[in-house]
Amino acid sequence: MKARCTNPETKNYHRYGGVGVTVAPEWMTFLGFLASMGERPKGTTLGRILDMGNYEPGNAFWMTSREQGLNRRNNSAVREWQLQYA
Repeated sequence: MKARCTNPETKNYHRYGGVGVTVAPEWMTFLGFLASMGERPKGTTLGRILDMGNYEPGNAFWMTSREQGLNRRNNSAVREWQLQYA
């Protein structure tokens, strides 16, 4: 998360930091991130709502690979549902 948002030499930086995705200041340290997110549950990775916005409290969650797949910003069914119930 930190590397792809802050280090232009990192693979996929152009999809994160290169387009303005940032990391919450309190998440720039492991202890700050851990205090906010807790330990990673087995079988999950860090994801953002519709793969949009910054890595920050309220927009990042531990997600399974299935949830990550449904959470893609190009998933029109998810986007439609969110627009109806937001």
